[in-house]
Amino acid sequence: EYVLEYAEINDFNGRLNSQIKIEGNTSEAINSIVSGHVDVTDFMMTDKSDKAFLKANRIDCNLKRIDYANSSYVLDSLKFKAPYVYFEMDSITNNFFKIFKLDPNGDPITDTADLEQNTDSISSSDMYYAINNLNVTEGVMDYSDNLTGERFDYHLNKIKMDSDGISSKAD
Repeated sequence: EYVLEYAEINDFNGRLNSQIKIEGNTSEAINSIVSGHVDVTDFMMTDKSDKAFLKANRIDCNLKRIDYANSSYVLDSLKFKAPYVYFEMDSITNNFFKIFKLDPNGDPITDTADLEQNTDSISSSDMYYAINNLNVTEGVMDYSDNLTGERFDYHLNKIKMDSDGISSKAD
C-alpha cells in the first residue's frame, strides 16, 4: 500500500533480509544513524498491465551511513545480480515517468494539498548521496523506442557494470 501512493503499479514483490544497526536516542529517533546490510531476492515490480518493468534475482546492499535528519545517504556497495528493466519511450514521455507519477521534466506530479504539506521538505540540491561501489552482472534491458511513430525494439543482454565513487558532489 505504501508504494501505491508513489507509483501506478499492480505488484511490488520480493524477499527481504537485513541486518541493521541503528544508533541514536529513542526520544529523537529522526536523528538516528543507520548502517548495516540489506539483501533482496526475487524482486519484481509490475505495471498496471501486469508487465514486469523492474526485476532482479538479487540486490545486495551494504549501508555505510544513512543520516535522514541531514539528508545524507551513503552506500558502501550496491550489487544487482541479473537485473531486468523494461523501458518504453514515446514522443512526450516514458513508462517510468507514467508509473512513478513524474511530469515530462522528471519532477513529481503533486496536487496543491501535497505541495503545501511538503513546503518544509528539503530540496534535492541539499541532499547528499554516494555509492562507493556499484556492480551489475547479467543485466537485461528491453527498450522500446516509439519517438518517431515507428516502433523499434532493442533487447540488450549480458550487461555488466562496475563503478566506484558515485556521488552527488561529483562533477
